[in-house]
Amino acid sequence: DDNAKRPIETFSAEEAPLSFGIVYDMHPTTADRTKAVIESLRQFRLELKPVDDVFLVAFNMRGQQAFDFIPTFEQLEKHMADPDRREPRSLYDAVYFASDRIQSSRNQKRVLLIISDSADHRSRHTFSEVREKVSDVKAEVYAAIFDETGEWGYSNMSRAPGEVPFSKDASALDRAAVLDLTLKSGSGTYFGASQNGLRLLAIYKQIGVEMRAHYTLGFYPDVIDGKRHGIRIRLRGVEGSKNFALTYRLSYQNRAKPGNQ
Repeated sequence: DDNAKRPIETFSAEEAPLSFGIVYDMHPTTADRTKAVIESLRQFRLELKPVDDVFLVAFNMRGQQAFDFIPTFEQLEKHMADPDRREPRSLYDAVYFASDRIQSSRNQKRVLLIISDSADHRSRHTFSEVREKVSDVKAEVYAAIFDETGEWGYSNMSRAPGEVPFSKDASALDRAAVLDLTLKSGSGTYFGASQNGLRLLAIYKQIGVEMRAHYTLGFYPDVIDGKRHGIRIRLRGVEGSKNFALTYRLSYQNRAKPGNQ
């Protein structure tokens, strides 16, 4: 904890229920891609346990809809046509919104999953604000990033030569920003997710396996100073540990809970 050793006070390797908050960025998109995303999410929801829960935030440049279930493609199309749709309309605002919502999830193991091309379109919240928000949320942040490499993975093979079906808006900096969000939470980003629904489903399953296999460590800081503390975890006396890759939250906000001294 900020380069000071702390004894581990609690340790748990028990499997626990999961809560998934999913942010789906629909702009730019095609009907094929949206169908692949929605059907893969619906299939994944069927494979979750009864104690797990999920919500979906879908948005485009015209507004957003939030669901406590995974809709069909037709249901999504109908709801997104509603003229009373609300903000957020951009990636960072949607992630901020979902971060607030997932904090009220009933389960202690929580996943915030971003499905996007990683491009932001003039969000009200800056990336710094979103990064600070996400770092305070008790959730692992994963991302599945679309790119042009998988453009032939869908059923529509009638595109003219050189035609690009997805936006070129996303830059290397955009992808690096999303990668930063996931790594700092102790998770990761999957690139090339636009191939097909089976690829997407495999990503969701891998995330579920990783989350159910997580260990939970707890310790007490010496003082409550209100500052952000860096965390570093190392293995000692474990055979083959040099070949292990440890993923964990890299920092936390050191402050008392409301009402505590």
